[in-house]
Amino acid sequence: MGKKVLIVEDEPDLRTLTEMFLQKAGYETVTCENGREVMPAIAKTKPDLILLDAMLPGMDGIALAKALSMDAEMSKIPFIAVTAMSDTKSTFEELPQCQGFISKPFDMVQLMEKVKKILG
Repeated sequence: MGKKVLIVEDEPDLRTLTEMFLQKAGYETVTCENGREVMPAIAKTKPDLILLDAMLPGMDGIALAKALSMDAEMSKIPFIAVTAMSDTKSTFEELPQCQGFISKPFDMVQLMEKVKKILG
């Protein structure tokens, strides 16, 4: 399989659609539907990239991104912030592992281009 992408998205339809597109492009996928699942999933699966929704139950994406940035190993994993809240863009972009920002609703082709740019 290809590189591993962790999809952190609480909307089931969008999570499934994103997963299907990534798998079709040859990426291995892991999914989380709430913030509490993310840190254990990262520790277990060691993804190459994270697609991180900002608004999540349990722990929001901004808090997760900040927690990731404080962990020596997890801070090396790049992420793309995916959100309908455009006012969070500057907060995400302050973190060095943030490699992009996609506003919802988004075009799957746009997302795939960003993923390919980051993962090669």
